[in-house]
Amino acid sequence: MIPENVKQSIQGSYKQFLSKKSLQARHAQKQMIADIANYLFSLSIGADGNRSSTEKLCVIEAGTGTGKTLAYLAAGIPVAQALGKKLILSTATVTLQEQLVNKDLPDFRDNSGLGFSFTLAKGRGRYLCIARLEQLMANTDHNGDLFAGMSTKPVTEKIDAETLKTLFDDYASMRWNGEFDALTQPVPMETWSQLTADNRSCTSRACAHFNHCPYYDARDRWDSVDVLVCNHDLVLADLALGGGVILPVTEDCIFVFDEAHHLADKALNHFSFNTQLQSSRQWLKQMTKSYADLLPHLATSAGWKAVIDEVASVSRETDVLLAQIYEYFFSELDWDAEDKKSHERKDAAETYRFKNGEVDEAACEVGRDLQHHFAAMTRNTEKLFTEIKKGLSDEKNTGDSGLNKEECEQWYPVVGQILNRCENQSQLWKLFSTQTEGNARPLAKWLKKLEHNDFVDLSVSCSPLVADNILTNGIWKRAFGVVLTSATLSSGESFESFKFKNGIPENSQFSMLKSPFNYAENALLRIPENFPDPSKQDKHTEAVAGYISQLLDSAITEKALGNTDEAVKSTENTQALAQKHRTFLALFSSRQQMNDVYFALEHRLRNYVIRQDDVSRTEAIIQHKQKSDSQSISILFGLASFAEGLDLPGDYLTHVIIAKIPFSVPDDPLDAALSEWIEERGGNSFLEVSLPSAAVRLKQACGRLIRNETDRGVVSLLDSRVLSRRYGQYFLKSLPPFRISYEAYE
Repeated sequence: MIPENVKQSIQGSYKQFLSKKSLQARHAQKQMIADIANYLFSLSIGADGNRSSTEKLCVIEAGTGTGKTLAYLAAGIPVAQALGKKLILSTATVTLQEQLVNKDLPDFRDNSGLGFSFTLAKGRGRYLCIARLEQLMANTDHNGDLFAGMSTKPVTEKIDAETLKTLFDDYASMRWNGEFDALTQPVPMETWSQLTADNRSCTSRACAHFNHCPYYDARDRWDSVDVLVCNHDLVLADLALGGGVILPVTEDCIFVFDEAHHLADKALNHFSFNTQLQSSRQWLKQMTKSYADLLPHLATSAGWKAVIDEVASVSRETDVLLAQIYEYFFSELDWDAEDKKSHERKDAAETYRFKNGEVDEAACEVGRDLQHHFAAMTRNTEKLFTEIKKGLSDEKNTGDSGLNKEECEQWYPVVGQILNRCENQSQLWKLFSTQTEGNARPLAKWLKKLEHNDFVDLSVSCSPLVADNILTNGIWKRAFGVVLTSATLSSGESFESFKFKNGIPENSQFSMLKSPFNYAENALLRIPENFPDPSKQDKHTEAVAGYISQLLDSAITEKALGNTDEAVKSTENTQALAQKHRTFLALFSSRQQMNDVYFALEHRLRNYVIRQDDVSRTEAIIQHKQKSDSQSISILFGLASFAEGLDLPGDYLTHVIIAKIPFSVPDDPLDAALSEWIEERGGNSFLEVSLPSAAVRLKQACGRLIRNETDRGVVSLLDSRVLSRRYGQYFLKSLPPFRISYEAYE
């Protein structure tokens, strides 16, 4: 039961906020506030202040327009303060992060009467490492750069001396705070990564720059605030380190995961392993060279020469094994069989997936040898890393490395990066060579060809099939409370797919709150009958191009006659919206079809198109809005990233065209492995995975149209399968209650 003082705090702050902002209370929003507060106070608390009851979560699907952000702030902040917990708001996108920190939280604090503090938490990779900057400045030609080749990602562009000096001067003069997102001049991420540290290369308090380190300056603020805003990736990075390493202790936190439909996929990405065989061979050579450069500085009496010699010897043997398995994969695997399974993806023939995660014994044997070799290099590197770390503690070196403090500071990040990579390689090959026993869930394992200018590399990947165990053991069982919310968590009016992918406990609390928008009056869903089936790719693409051409020609005619969307918006007849538009969004499931449709348009019509591949997403939106503001016709062509998080209210978007139901690409190795496992255990992968996932994506795409109470417009779904297939009604039930128009395709 909610204590009376907390209840009054929630109700009072919510009413005061609405009053000051001249807003009306929304039923679904009030329900969401009550659901979150009741859930958090239903959890039992032990003598140590931690949750003592069995883990359960609060899952809320809040339709567009519910005002879910205000709801979880109004409920979460007073409850977290009353319980003495940190409130962590985690999002999937930078856009929502920035909205929370720059708009929603300040607005709620200033108008609710509640006193609370907040800040934004970012990963270490978003902050400048001053020591790394100084090291690069000292080696501007990069010939003496100790880090060269140590990164797990190839450096495509070195940083010139002038850029380095500018960054240093801007930071030293406090014109720049050291954050990537605050750069006055853009720096490509692959270039920026040369200027950052990770948990193994950062010397922390031993660093000469610790007292004015951009990352640790930010970390100091994290501990003192009531509300911490971060992204799912940072939460998962902390989880990978054991939890409570980057962020506050998990048990002391209440988590609100907004955009929670992304969480499972991001968790799989964080806990999967990948390596590139030929690149790894090059890295081994660089590692051996780095150790050879280090050896003269090490104490001869401590036996370090023997350690370095052993690493070099194991490295040479590892290089032979990597070459061996590279040749084996090319010569012994049936890549042609994978080619025959390919569908739309042009790179499908370049991917080989191991059925049921089963690798033949010959490859497993090499994989086990690789795991043992990388484990041996890990053990020796860890010994050296530990001794160098001791040398950082004070001016008097307490370690046995023989390095002075300055040398320890120089070599610590180099050896740390070597250790990281050896550990990851060891883990990858351990998973790759492990065969599934009994009814255990297999791992997804696959290879992919990567063509470079002068050679073909092979990437090797291993991943869990589902994120349930990752999230259950890392967060659900440990956190004090967890709220998961989004506008798109259910499919077919059911949470079953979401529960399966995320491992949601059965005793969790579930709510499905409908949008307050009047879709039946303000939005029309057009489904052309007899439209070519998407399985007939050429005919379907031709029909989509023809449909868009007709829309654009109609818009051109209406504009010439002086008819604008203002006339359309003022009419009560939603059917009329089907005829008069000048702002469009066309969404495609594949890049190939998007480009085929684009080039199928007459040249005169292409001038109205802003295509995702031609400019960045941000620039595309800017250009689209500029055209709309000038009363011009504009149509955005986009893929999946344009189907979510794109906010174009009012006249900026009145017609969304969806080329086809957004089913997953059939050849995605992880999806294929999951489907295969479900079928093997007697399930139906199409009903359990493919259909729910596609329904969520379709709902997201349709959600681009109506962004507020006054928006009006049309969604055209150019996929006749919603009419001809039995699963069609499943998709329609998953969508908002549009008025539906079934029109003959001509």
